[in-house]
Amino acid sequence: MAEALIYPVMVAVDEGFMQQMASGNVYDDFDIRLGKRRTYANKIISIYTTLFKEGNNEEARESLKRLVKRVGERVNIIPPFSMEFGMFVEFGDDVFINQDSIFLDCAPVIIGNRVMMGPRVCFFTSDHDLDP
Repeated sequence: MAEALIYPVMVAVDEGFMQQMASGNVYDDFDIRLGKRRTYANKIISIYTTLFKEGNNEEARESLKRLVKRVGERVNIIPPFSMEFGMFVEFGDDVFINQDSIFLDCAPVIIGNRVMMGPRVCFFTSDHDLDP
């Protein structure tokens, strides 16, 4: 079935906007670019999940490269998992992440080499304006 998968067109967010997000400055979470990037992330994760469930782990890892900033060697993420954008996430070599992980990546999430995580590990880099 891997041959029948159709990858969505890459949705990029411009560098200036990404820097604004990563620096902790206020940004418009309803910006259309972010909505499109969220949809793109969900589509890639769906493809990853399909490939993983079919036992195509290497192809699944390759699909992840279309989403995140860096994918090292021998990265294994057990579905289901979610990422808000993917563009700030980096995985080193020899990474295992068990099921139900969540990456709300409005800023960098960097997983180094030789890391193993249990189920339901969550990374929250987002925040909301606290001034009423």
